[in-house]
Amino acid sequence: MAPPDILHAELPENPLCLITDDGSSLAPVLAKALSEQGWLPVILRFSGISELVKKKQKPFAKEIPLIELSSSAEFELETSLKSLKEKHGNIGGFIHLHPASSSPAESKLEDGANAFLKQAFLTAKNVCTFLNEAGKSDSIRSHFVTVTRLDGELGMGSGQFGAVGSGLSGLIKTAGIEWP
Repeated sequence: MAPPDILHAELPENPLCLITDDGSSLAPVLAKALSEQGWLPVILRFSGISELVKKKQKPFAKEIPLIELSSSAEFELETSLKSLKEKHGNIGGFIHLHPASSSPAESKLEDGANAFLKQAFLTAKNVCTFLNEAGKSDSIRSHFVTVTRLDGELGMGSGQFGAVGSGLSGLIKTAGIEWP
């Protein structure tokens, strides 16, 4: 099999990448890989995810900053992101990891998967300006990525999964159209 294509682009001036913590082992592995590529990963943990984390996850490296929200209020998210920018510089990337669940009832986050999806939309709304600012020139690219675990067939297969997370593809498509 041929290796995947790679798009070479300069990192933003301050390569900071915000990663949402889904409670799985993927977030620490991703943070480590980005750190090795020259990025400063920052973990954003939504309220309610802590219980999931205690059960499933290996810890993050000590040098990786962690923002732990105590509520789902947008004001707390806005304040945390502004504080992050003041301390570490502009956000050049945002990766939303959506928790895997085989059914909507499995999610332990406030009102379930709906709350996590709502937080993804609020975070996207609040990082839009940062990402657009970071990717101003043609040679520098910012990124916005979502990772969902459906059934491997974009929800069209026979796998069991919580369907709420499939709404993230609409978020990405809309952002691609509406964000300058």
